Amino acid sequence: MNVDLRSGRNGLAVCADAHSLPFRDGAFALIVAKDSLEHFENPWRAMEEIRRTLADSGTLVIWVPFMWGFHGDDFYRFTPLAFARFLKGFTVIRFDTPLWVFSVFAMVLVEMLKRMRLGFLERGIREGAWRLDRLLQPKRPKPRSFAGAYLIVARKGTE
Repeated sequence: MNVDLRSGRNGLAVCADAHSLPFRDGAFALIVAKDSLEHFENPWRAMEEIRRTLADSGTLVIWVPFMWGFHGDDFYRFTPLAFARFLKGFTVIRFDTPLWVFSVFAMVLVEMLKRMRLGFLERGIREGAWRLDRLLQPKRPKPRSFAGAYLIVARKGTE
């Protein structure tokens, strides 16, 4: 569901407010909220609408930044504790931190390099950081204790 996509030449798009979705209850089997919750003025209301429009046993995928640079129109950063409240009535299938310490460090390094007109190094630095994150993450004792971003997959309903 993409509620802010403008209609193309022959495509149908719905423009709506995530705080008041124009869909019937249980309309979707899958909802993906990627890089969006942090931008809503009232993410709790948006989550109520997600819960309402997601079918029973439907899947919710959330990706949000945590230790990531402010990019102009973010209102919030969410912790695992916040998601425990957000996801009441859901069974969490996966709670992961795909971007870890090396990705956060790479973000800072890339911003410095851009200011020195060395932004062309960005891709290699970010890819190297992502590889290090994936390689070393399984060895850390508390995977949620430091995160560049969170990836959550949850199913509506409790098991």
